[in-house]
Amino acid sequence: MVGRGFCEIKTLKYVSTRGQAPTLPFDEVLLTGLARDGGLYLPEIWPSFSNADLKHLSKLPYTELAIQIMTPFIGNVISHDDFSSMVEDTYRNFQHPSVAPLKLLDHNQWILELFHGP
Repeated sequence: MVGRGFCEIKTLKYVSTRGQAPTLPFDEVLLTGLARDGGLYLPEIWPSFSNADLKHLSKLPYTELAIQIMTPFIGNVISHDDFSSMVEDTYRNFQHPSVAPLKLLDHNQWILELFHGP
């Protein structure tokens, strides 16, 4: 699992793109929205995934993939079990098992269907 060990950042902080707002943890950024200086909050250090991580991620169902990709950005602010429950609840009522299926239109032309949500 990527979220538990592969790419683990315990206290990820977020900084403003304009550099004049305080550095904040995920939970404060989530509730703050835009930074005080009008900038966007971005991770101070970007989590990264190894080739082995990506290979593992490519085989996961959408809900588990979402959990694994987002967990490093949250750090330990929300417990893994609580966050997993939130994500599972979010995607539970989507009409397609893939949530956002990728459909082939023509040779080398694909479209991501984003209309299957609740």
